[in-house]
Amino acid sequence: MEELTAIADEKPALHLHLIESTATDRLEAATIVQASGANLPRTHVCFCGPIAMRDSLQQGLSAFGLRPSRFHFEHFEIRSGIGIRKLAEALLEIVLRKTRKVPNA
Repeated sequence: MEELTAIADEKPALHLHLIESTATDRLEAATIVQASGANLPRTHVCFCGPIAMRDSLQQGLSAFGLRPSRFHFEHFEIRSGIGIRKLAEALLEIVLRKTRKVPNA
């Protein structure tokens, strides 16, 4: 957060708004519009997160006037779908296999 704040302080055109989902409801387009007061037809939005959330925000912001060409996002999915426990077990198994290997004599 400190790094983002420092960057925003150096860039007058960049406005940083922190919305903590642990303290509020899920992020929605109306929340973004209300917090930022942005003129959405003239705004660029950058998003990184789950596809379902991206689709929901993009559709909602469109209803407020955001043009599709001004909604920028990463093309990846954060969640693996296998669950954190299975992922941790799989990674641990890989590490253990590598550490057990004995170099050829």
